[in-house]
Parts: sequence; structure tokens; C-alpha cells
Amino acid sequence: MSDVQKQVDRERSALRARYVDIDLTGSVSMDHPFPVRGGGYSDVYSGSWTGTGDTESASVALKVLRMSIMPAQSDAKIKIRLRQEISIWRRLQHPNVQPLLGLWWDKEWTLPAMVSTWEENGNLLDYLGGRSGTMSASELRALQVDLIDDVLNGLSYLHGENVVHADIKGANVLVSSKGTAMLCDFGVSWTSIKSSISFSMRESTRGTNVFLAPELLGIDESPEDDASLPYSFASDVWSFGCLIFEVMTGTAPWHGKSYAQVIIAMSKKVLYSRPASMDVRHWDVVQLCCVFNPTDRPATDAIRPVLKKLRTM
Repeated sequence: MSDVQKQVDRERSALRARYVDIDLTGSVSMDHPFPVRGGGYSDVYSGSWTGTGDTESASVALKVLRMSIMPAQSDAKIKIRLRQEISIWRRLQHPNVQPLLGLWWDKEWTLPAMVSTWEENGNLLDYLGGRSGTMSASELRALQVDLIDDVLNGLSYLHGENVVHADIKGANVLVSSKGTAMLCDFGVSWTSIKSSISFSMRESTRGTNVFLAPELLGIDESPEDDASLPYSFASDVWSFGCLIFEVMTGTAPWHGKSYAQVIIAMSKKVLYSRPASMDVRHWDVVQLCCVFNPTDRPATDAIRPVLKKLRTM
């Protein structure tokens, strides 16, 4: 065995010992060795979990950071990112936040897979796309507002736990079998507790550009002072406004615009336009959230009464 492999094995053993209380390796199996979904830095596999207490196994998702399947490599940044995501995700418990069930270790992988519930409905956009042809326009609008309200409840909970999600968008919201929207993907998230900022923010990547608040555009990837990074509850609120636009129109903000055009518009404090098909009442909520001065954006609790009015119209 090479010295590199010995070091990898030692690191793997130490990491596994750290999370022994959420180790599900003995009760989880991977369905097949091909990912069913892929993201910017991770792949998702389908699996089965026999630790539910039921006679039948439950379907689960296994999220694997890509470095995990290359045991000869040791990437400190990926490991920090994994620990960050686990440390935040494992303590979150809310109906509108996808739960982390535990970790699963493959004998050939350096890092574990994060095990979560398998949601057959897919993400928010998948779910709405599948339902759009099965209900009237008014029923679809009511469903959209209900799902947006679910996301707001989850986001409000995160902020109450001092967690900034940092990548709010439709693709990062899953829909349960009961039709409940749940925030997921905490790989970019961080805690606003001061002692944790330098650990989590330094190694995180930025969220999806067209959903980012203006104060986040063009920031230095490696600032000397991590605390100066303007990720905040307010930047989440901006992204939430963008998610409302995405849900109600079926397209992302700034659709058809280049990144350069987005930067120029944002530098002039110009927001993307309301399409004619979008109800002005829904647009008003977008504008409430997408205020250029972050200190003028409402807290999540202040948005809830506005959404409540939409549900009664």
C-alpha cells in the first residue's frame, strides 16, 4: 500500500469516527452505480434504507461530492465543504427543510454520501411542470402560492437558526409525496454565528448568478476578511423574490440576458422586467423582496402577511 493510500485511509477512518452517530452504512445500499442527477460539484444516486422500522425498505437519495469517488486524491477544500454541509444540515429539523438522515460509506470512496429522503416529485419546477396541464389556471396559481409559502416557512426557520442558505432557487427546492416544498442543498449555506464564518465562507462557492443579490455580484473570491462577505438574511430574501418570479413565470430572472447585461443593469439599479403574463400582485411581492439596498429588504416574517393576502384573493 502506498504512503498516499495509507494517508487517505487514515483520514477516512478519522472522518468516519467523527460521524459515527449518523453512520447508516449497515442499513443503506446503492441501487446501481450510475448517478440519477448531477450538479456543479456532486452527484446523486438512488438507494434503499432498511432502517425505517417498516417491513419494506425506503427509497433514499445518496449525495456524493465528486472527489469522494477518487480515493487517491485528497482535496482539503472539498473536505471542508463536506464538513460544512453536514454540520449545518444535520441540525435542521423542519417540515419545509429536507432532512439529512445520515451518512453512507462505500468501501472504495474517500468521503461518505449524505443520505436524504428520496422525493419522486423532483424539484419545484419539475413538479409544477407536471401539474400545469392537469388543473385550471386558477388552481395552478393557488398551488404556486402554496409552494412559495412553504419555501418562505423553510427560509424563515433557517434564519431563526442563524443559517443563510445562499442559493435559493427552484432547483434547490424539492417537493415531497404529500406536495410539500422543502429547501435542500446546503453545500453553499453558512451560519451567521460569528465563530463559524471564517470556516464556512472561505471554502464556499457563490450561489447561482441570476438569483444573487446585487451586493454579491463581483465580490472577491478570496477576500482577506471573510466577515466582509455580504451574504446575509437580506441576500436570501432577494433570492426568494427571484424564486417567486421563477415559480410564477416558469423562467429564471433575466431570461435571455447575458451575464454582462445583468451586471450592467444591476449596477444601474435596474431590476428585470415583469412579463405581461405575470399578475401584478405577484410582481409586487417580487419588488418587495428585490430592493437594491439590503437594509431596506423585509425580514421573512414581514413577507408572510403579504403572501397570505395572495392566498385569499
